[in-house]
Amino acid sequence: MDNINRHRETLKKRYAPGKNSAAIIASSKELIILALKSTHLIDRHRRKMISEALWWITEADGKYSTRFRTKKVVDLAVDKDGNGNGGDIKIQHEHVHPRSEVSKKLLTNPEAYIDNPEALDKVIEQTIGCIVTAEEHRSLKKGKKGWERYEGVTVYDMKEEKPIEFIRPPSLDTLMKPS
Repeated sequence: MDNINRHRETLKKRYAPGKNSAAIIASSKELIILALKSTHLIDRHRRKMISEALWWITEADGKYSTRFRTKKVVDLAVDKDGNGNGGDIKIQHEHVHPRSEVSKKLLTNPEAYIDNPEALDKVIEQTIGCIVTAEEHRSLKKGKKGWERYEGVTVYDMKEEKPIEFIRPPSLDTLMKPS
């Protein structure tokens, strides 16, 4: 697990899509379709391919350059108190919707996504990374889904550079458009 000091400059920056993020997302979607279509893959390999493709989507802009970061992560990176404390605090790239849940949705009815890019995009829209502290990760609400797990944690939209008022994922188009 990484810490604030190691990624301080990245964590302070405003969100900007990576120069290859659209290509990474498109390639990952293609890999998901190939995994769903293939009749020769064993289930374990199919699940692994889909899970890895979902991971690559959340890291398309960089593991710690995600659009969403918690207030605590941003405050520690900016070092608002000016004393440099907190730099050793552990951080992690959290999946707002766990990959296992998104994979399960895709694998439950693969035919619904193979020839329907719009349906696949709606599922992919749930593939969002958010940088949290290890402590915040442990505090995410069990039994809740998606952004509801972040109840009690302030999350910043680093594209807008402000806390998000209501929790809902941005559309895939929004994520793929350059700023």
